[in-house]
Amino acid sequence: MNFEIVKTDQQTNFEEIKDLYYKTWTYSYIDLIPQLFLDQLNKDIWHPEKRIDNTLIARVSGKIVGVCSYGPARRIKYQGFGKSTHFMFFLNFSIKKLVKNFFKLL
Repeated sequence: MNFEIVKTDQQTNFEEIKDLYYKTWTYSYIDLIPQLFLDQLNKDIWHPEKRIDNTLIARVSGKIVGVCSYGPARRIKYQGFGKSTHFMFFLNFSIKKLVKNFFKLL
């Protein structure tokens, strides 16, 4: 399965990214955080367009299957070490292959 990794831009479908966040949160965190919290989630709580300049997306056949947001380290003691991965989300895909390629681009 071929994929491409690109930076987000004005043509990025941010609604599709919101949908990916929603699907991964409501599936991945079952039994890890209270179900009541997961049940109140909706796509409108995420605003990926605010990180347009520091987000990479992975696409397979034009569909977004992965998202990686990055930027300066959040903790003061790690600032100056370069970019830090803030979070990654993936739908059904070879995660190992995607993560390896995301880090090549950071």
